Amino acid sequence: DSLLSCVQGGTKYMLTARHPMNGGNCNELSITDGSYGWGRPDGGGGYNRHGGISYAYQKFDAALLNREFPNYDEFTYEITEELSGGIIGRVTGDGIDVLNSEPLGEVHKRGRESCATVGKIEAVRGDLWQCNSLVNEKGQIQTTATQQNTDSGGPVYVHREDGSNPDNLYLLNIATRERDGGAMGSSANVMYNEENITFGNNPFDP
Repeated sequence: DSLLSCVQGGTKYMLTARHPMNGGNCNELSITDGSYGWGRPDGGGGYNRHGGISYAYQKFDAALLNREFPNYDEFTYEITEELSGGIIGRVTGDGIDVLNSEPLGEVHKRGRESCATVGKIEAVRGDLWQCNSLVNEKGQIQTTATQQNTDSGGPVYVHREDGSNPDNLYLLNIATRERDGGAMGSSANVMYNEENITFGNNPFDP
């Protein structure tokens, strides 16, 4: 439901949660480009197809979406109505540790239902069995930023001041699960380490 740009193997994709692409069936393996697509509503109860699924990862509950039609907007790292602009990189493992140790460190989240929300890291939970213990999802980070039903796939990110204005934005994780009312999902760092998925070229690595 929510989209964020990423790069894998030199190709730019849109990243979102995997489970909404097949009706919420999180342990379904057969997600293919020909079976599922993505687009925008056409005003008549259907939608205009923009592209399909290139890759789907159960272990992150993530899908990489391609763009089939060049007349639609280019994929960007921009976040709607975010004054600081777009994501410039991921939060690394060391960066996660720093953020988790900061008692007042804020995380920001975007989602289709809850729109813009703010919270903090509640816990760095590592790999967790999800989907009724059928799927082992990697690098789970739990936050207190509000998560609602259609928020899945939205970015969770941090602002870091570097002495300039606006702040730099770094992707922490994507929101794919709700836990205690907050957003949880696989970290951008584990997606980079395991599948070389990047989110800009300037990681937050203190």
